[in-house]
Amino acid sequence: MFLDDKLIQLCENTEANTPELIQQLNVDICKECDNNWKSKLSDNSTYKEVKIAMDRTFKSFDLFVITAKKSDDLKIKQLGIMFEKHNYKKQLLSHEEISKIYNY
Repeated sequence: MFLDDKLIQLCENTEANTPELIQQLNVDICKECDNNWKSKLSDNSTYKEVKIAMDRTFKSFDLFVITAKKSDDLKIKQLGIMFEKHNYKKQLLSHEEISKIYNY
């Protein structure tokens, strides 16, 4: 299953009706995204390979947002709008060390 499909499935499988559940969904989505790009790396990965893996994950996340916003399910559509504002790239690169590596 592709990452964007997994993220949609996570949204479908959550109640997302309290701030705590929405926060947990964000944690779960970020964890899924982290696992996605990290699984593509090895101990010998170059900077370029790391950046490519991260960029592909960012693009998959963006596709998830596009798909969610087009959903007929109001909950999924609202989550798509929320995750467009608080996207994975922005959250990941808010960590100073990761941002330094990515923007090297």
